[in-house]
Amino acid sequence: MNKKIFKILLLTVLFANSVNAQQDPMYSQYMFNMLAINPAYAGNHEVFGATALFRQQWVGVPGAPRTFTFGFDVPDNKRGFGYGVQLIGDQIGIQKTNAIAGSFSYRTHVFSENDELSLGLQGSMSNYTANYNSVDLIQPYDPSFVGLVVNTWTPNVGAGIFYHTKDFYLGISSPTILSQPMQGGVTNLGRSAQSFFSIPHTFATTGYVFHLSDVVDFKPSVMFKVVAGAPVQYDVNAQFYLYDLISLGASYRSNAAIVGMAGLQLTPNWRIGYAFDRDITGFKAFNTGTHEIMLGFALNRSTKVANPRLMYSCSEMNRF
Repeated sequence: MNKKIFKILLLTVLFANSVNAQQDPMYSQYMFNMLAINPAYAGNHEVFGATALFRQQWVGVPGAPRTFTFGFDVPDNKRGFGYGVQLIGDQIGIQKTNAIAGSFSYRTHVFSENDELSLGLQGSMSNYTANYNSVDLIQPYDPSFVGLVVNTWTPNVGAGIFYHTKDFYLGISSPTILSQPMQGGVTNLGRSAQSFFSIPHTFATTGYVFHLSDVVDFKPSVMFKVVAGAPVQYDVNAQFYLYDLISLGASYRSNAAIVGMAGLQLTPNWRIGYAFDRDITGFKAFNTGTHEIMLGFALNRSTKVANPRLMYSCSEMNRF
């Protein structure tokens, strides 16, 4: 197939998908990046935590999605508050979205001192750009593309609830509640661009840690994603933790992909993780898979802890 034709078809499919289906970035290692999908997660582990994640989707496909996120959260333990910030950069073809989101949570015990319920709010601002001049056209100077550059800012709000014990968690959230216009522009020929709208995403997540021995922990988890105009999607994941240093796991994303992942506790404060997605759809013939790498950091709350790695390390922090 002619590369120019393929690029145009790919962009068309991606644009149609962003109108009618899922728009928010996708993460295979969502269990280690919970702040990105639930503002109530901010401050839940009573230590300063930060996560950076890069995802390259559908390697080998021109214009395939690329996502970078960086987020951190910090607790206010005296008042039971939590604060978090997320920076997100997402690119699909000629579309780029850069966003900043601030999260606030209120945390309280419910049944005992060993559990916690958090209520979270989020405010965000997104900058959406699309440079149609950069499209590799089959017919040069096509008036539908030439001169059209879109650059818009869009505010939004989100909310979430997160409950956890030492070994169990359950969360429900919607990082973007408002349906907002994302695109508008005028070509140099006076034509208006079609308007797109951001669509609210709702997430439900849960997981449990089974302590199989002094060496091995097992944590199954699941995430449901609900978006208007798209089927309900679910990710089922299973992780094994060895000596609280190494994690090995796999996921199944409904009617989309299977995922293998691994993580390593580099130091008491630093953790690295990697995930590889393989499509199980017909689109697998056009790409060689998806790569995702994550780097996590946790600042120990107290130097008086006998074994800070086990108490407040990234691995302990990110198991739920």
